[in-house]
Amino acid sequence: MKKNEQFMKNVSICLLFAALLFTGCAPDKSADESNNQEEWPAGQNVYTAGSENNAQGDAVARLWKNGAVQTITDSDGSVLRSSNTDGTLVFSKANSVFVAGNDVYVAGLEVYQKEGDDANSSLETVARPRLWKNGIMQNLSYETSSGEAISAFVSGSDVYVLGRESPLENKYYMILKYWKNGEAVTFAKGNSTFWEAKSIFVSNGDVYIVGRGPNANGLQAMLWKNGVEEDLNSGTANSCANSVFVSGGDVYIAGYDGNNAVLWKNGAAEKLPYGTAAQSVYVSDNNVYVAGYDGIGEARLWKNSIVQELPDASDAELFQSVFVSGDDVYLAGYVTVIEETEIKGLSYGYFKATLWKNGKKLNLTAGKNNSWAVSVFVK
Repeated sequence: MKKNEQFMKNVSICLLFAALLFTGCAPDKSADESNNQEEWPAGQNVYTAGSENNAQGDAVARLWKNGAVQTITDSDGSVLRSSNTDGTLVFSKANSVFVAGNDVYVAGLEVYQKEGDDANSSLETVARPRLWKNGIMQNLSYETSSGEAISAFVSGSDVYVLGRESPLENKYYMILKYWKNGEAVTFAKGNSTFWEAKSIFVSNGDVYIVGRGPNANGLQAMLWKNGVEEDLNSGTANSCANSVFVSGGDVYIAGYDGNNAVLWKNGAAEKLPYGTAAQSVYVSDNNVYVAGYDGIGEARLWKNSIVQELPDASDAELFQSVFVSGDDVYLAGYVTVIEETEIKGLSYGYFKATLWKNGKKLNLTAGKNNSWAVSVFVK
């Protein structure tokens, strides 16, 4: 199973983010100890979305602005709060951040537990798709179901949010949809949890969505343009499209095909060297940047299909998002930090959300519980 799927996939019902426990001595890979600390850009703001476990081990959504956790609505800055009418909030997660003008949009989910319909019913766990605009929850129409918002994109005055839902009575039935200004548009559905929507991009009024779905041969990377499904060229029975970017009429898609990181351009696939999966693609000044990983504990950045050497990313486990602003390349992901305990011979590890600018670390305020940075946007 792919590393990103192992930790991020089953968010419709539950998210289990557990700390890693290690025995024996190990070098300290702490992201805090860097001699190559980069400076925040002048005149710009860097927004990062993700999640962090609290002291109880529950995931809480995070939004960082220039490395500092933001206070959102009536929260203390540790979780994106909303109405509690759905029950008791168990955990939350931010999947995507997009900035348009002075407005900051965050897409994610909140998971609640609530009592069943009668006194004999057990607790019910329900995930709700969420969109926050400047910290205030926006209305997303949804059925009596469990779901999440995956990706946000703003085009002109229109706000698009990609997501998926499954009925409470049949959690294996998946409905892929996007919301345009809060109104839902369904573009795919089927009786399989392998229907996945990953990324949305709007260009010249056309809506591009990528993900994957089952077909006769297995699981197939897919592109939907204005709701019309297109299979992407694939030579294996297991492929997935994770990110889409449209530039100059060309459609770039990052993903994987079998055990190979792949970049599709207008449907034609190119395997990226020394990579297992491509997570994010961004095009700037005719240069194509792709972020991902190699599958054995090392993150990757490709520029025009060439692996880049990054000065302070040797401990990076995974790059989830890439964003280019001028000459600066930003990467969001995480590292593994190993620390010794007070007990001799015993050490513990945790994932730490991390942001890189031109290969050098920018500090995100995060503690010693598991945390992940999954989306970055510079404005």
